[in-house]
Amino acid sequence: MKFVSFILILGAILILGCAGSQPQTANQSNQQNAPTNAQNAPSNASAQNQGAGGVPQPNNASAGGSGTQQTPPSYSGTFGALAQMDIPLVCDVNYAYLGKAVKARLYLDGPAKIRVESPVGVGQCSTTITVIRGTVQDVGCDRKQITPGCDWYRSSYDPGKPGSASAFDFSTLGGSSISCSDWVYDAAKFDSPGTSCQLGG
Repeated sequence: MKFVSFILILGAILILGCAGSQPQTANQSNQQNAPTNAQNAPSNASAQNQGAGGVPQPNNASAGGSGTQQTPPSYSGTFGALAQMDIPLVCDVNYAYLGKAVKARLYLDGPAKIRVESPVGVGQCSTTITVIRGTVQDVGCDRKQITPGCDWYRSSYDPGKPGSASAFDFSTLGGSSISCSDWVYDAAKFDSPGTSCQLGG
């Protein structure tokens, strides 16, 4: 009889113990999920509030939360709009050159500092480099002289026609053709070392 009583008491303890632990587990699960949801809420709200004023906005919101790696924002827009952001950007530009799809690398630091590395060239020049500072543009060839004694051809650039230069014309490209991300500014990208030979215009 004592053995039966012992079995009944043990069974009751196990049943009450299991029943009592279930709500606690559910509460712990909700508490663990709560900080993640709270951290995501500001990020989502911030992304929804962007886009005013017609300025290109990040295409992806940064991931929040401790222990997670944040994704750098990317931007797309017309050349003029991206230049007016007035922040250092590095961009990939997809365009057509003589009927062929081409991808150029673009460096921007506002509307007055522009560098384009385009994989189109003449003769032994495989990559054309254009460096623009204010109203001056230098066009050269990557690691080669354009002609003996001339590393760059120098001519004028009209800031009133953003993206329209002697070696490229990005002024008519839609926003989907230019994809940019933040860039750590490097002044050397806007240098044109060597000899510049003046052209008309």
